[in-house]
Amino acid sequence: MLVALFAFMSGPANAQMVHADELDQPPQVIKQQRPSYPRDMRRAGQMGAAVVEFIVTKEGKVREPQSVAETHAVFGEEAVRTVAKWRFSPGMKEGQPVYTRMVVPIYFVISTHQEEDLGGRVQAVITGFPPKSPPKVPEGFHYDTAPVPQRYQPPVWPWIDGVPVREGRADVFYGIDTAGQVVQARIVEATNDAFGKAAQAAVECWQFKPAKRDGNPVPALGRREVQFTLYLSPDAPELRHLRAIETGKANYAKANELDAQPKVIAREPARYPMALIQEGPDGSAVIECIIDRTGRVCLPRIVEASREEFGWAAATAASRWRFAPPTVNGQPVDVKVRIPFEFKGADQNAG
Repeated sequence: MLVALFAFMSGPANAQMVHADELDQPPQVIKQQRPSYPRDMRRAGQMGAAVVEFIVTKEGKVREPQSVAETHAVFGEEAVRTVAKWRFSPGMKEGQPVYTRMVVPIYFVISTHQEEDLGGRVQAVITGFPPKSPPKVPEGFHYDTAPVPQRYQPPVWPWIDGVPVREGRADVFYGIDTAGQVVQARIVEATNDAFGKAAQAAVECWQFKPAKRDGNPVPALGRREVQFTLYLSPDAPELRHLRAIETGKANYAKANELDAQPKVIAREPARYPMALIQEGPDGSAVIECIIDRTGRVCLPRIVEASREEFGWAAATAASRWRFAPPTVNGQPVDVKVRIPFEFKGADQNAG
């Protein structure tokens, strides 16, 4: 099957996707419920948590909830199920409702007084930053208030032997500066090299409220385990496409059948790979992906890259793009496309 390489059109300004911290008025909860405690976990007295990322539409509905970090899969499952039922007043930017990307932690505790303590422990597991800096950390990286994650980036699933794979993990050592930006990241160990590179590219996109010492922002060093087997709802587009690929039943519309060229309604630039910053070369990559019938980008795959690091950075960025749903004769369809990325070493960004 031929896959088209498009010069993608941009959508209307009011279709943009923004993060809650970029809004004039973030979404406000108008309907919310607490999750049910998984029975076996309650019986065992086991506390836990999950961090759920989701989109609040312009109508205030929750779409595409997924666990981006969890202490156990059952907590991720219940957290996603719960958040899917929430309702919001939409986020506002320049007087207009917008699609908003949000992240919330969901805690499972036996009694409410345990939640604060659990929050710090879970955050340490998820980010690799304990509540207080370990004594072996160099003096310049000591803090008394741990960094707080503001934006997560789930890793893309590596393609291995022609199939996207999610049964893996990786440990990544990384550092953030006094603004909370990740400024270094390296793989400590991983299921294999592909999982390591995917995890590293994701961690480089995280953002934090900075660590503090005596009330002042300070740099910090952390080490986190990135899991690829995070809970997704049974109707998640990624799972549907994965099953189709594994069974040989994948079917995509042809580019010349589409009613219109795919239209981007939300995109994020690729992060220039930190491993290449000192050398600073220009680079390029081409990412093949599925634009789902909902407009979501699924299962991005590197097909060309001048350097491997550019490929992973581009695939990670592509996973955040959003399109108007592609159609054939007015009906939403899945289509496979290729997205080109160019990297400039001088200003270290791409698109």
